[in-house]
Amino acid sequence: NVLMQLPSSGDTIRFMHLRPIVDALLARRDVAPALQVQLKWAYAHMAHQTGDFVLAHALLDDIADIAVSINNPMVSIRATLARLQTTNIAHHQQAVDRELISLAAVVATAPRIVRAHFAYVEALALVSGQRHVDALESARRAYDLSAQMGLHNCELLAMLLLAEIYCEQNQLDETSHCLNDAAGLLTYARSPQSEFNFWLVSADLARRRGDTDVCDTQLRNALAIGRLYQYAAISHRCSLLFTHLIPIALERAIETEYCLQLIGKLDLKPSSPDIEQWPWPIKVHSLGRFEVIVDGEKLESSGKTQHKPLDLLKALLTSRT
Repeated sequence: NVLMQLPSSGDTIRFMHLRPIVDALLARRDVAPALQVQLKWAYAHMAHQTGDFVLAHALLDDIADIAVSINNPMVSIRATLARLQTTNIAHHQQAVDRELISLAAVVATAPRIVRAHFAYVEALALVSGQRHVDALESARRAYDLSAQMGLHNCELLAMLLLAEIYCEQNQLDETSHCLNDAAGLLTYARSPQSEFNFWLVSADLARRRGDTDVCDTQLRNALAIGRLYQYAAISHRCSLLFTHLIPIALERAIETEYCLQLIGKLDLKPSSPDIEQWPWPIKVHSLGRFEVIVDGEKLESSGKTQHKPLDLLKALLTSRT
């Protein structure tokens, strides 16, 4: 029961304590398929949240195979949807769109939990495809279906997605309304990952409003939670929140080491070439001092011959002609 609650809470710390038990159970041959699905489901969620997307995909593929072997098509569909959810959709837009189209007819008559999950992933694909109006409709449908079932964690995820979409469209009043609703849901759905997501969207809203101090405070809240639980993702991989906020955190020395880890894990690209704190593979300082930094280490040369390339580079940078 504890393990089954972990995917919705995002408590990666607790999962790491239980991981040896999970590994031992999965290594046994007498574990029932239904329990294998539950264990791998929890494992896949934790892998996604900590940025091990390859492992998450492998576990979700295993779940789909088990579901086929026990003739449970709904579990197979949910595993497929979860795999899409943990995919960088922008890099696979056409394939994801085709997958959703192929699932649509079956999902139409599926239980509400499957329809809610489908609507959520559909919203992600629409956001990635820059169809924000349609994405809002799908995210709202995911929220409504979750509310009908009384699934507060699912309601919260859908509401945070709505807030994120509105914020990306600079519809800031609507973003604020969604965040207020999400704050209410957080009192029922105790989830550090949803709190992480909530503070990130709140920080981005403050950034867009020009509220520097508020943005700093909320960004500190988010990144402190992220560092503690070693999050490398929110509930999906279509978010631009890290792209918007990590440069600000680096500039203001907010959780710098954790931010550098996120850049590496997510292969984030800088929004500007002027972010001095970004972990550029090569940095050249030419004002006041001349030095070349490669992967964080000062480039030293010994001997006249080895020093000539650096002298040439210095001459090129300082030449006015």
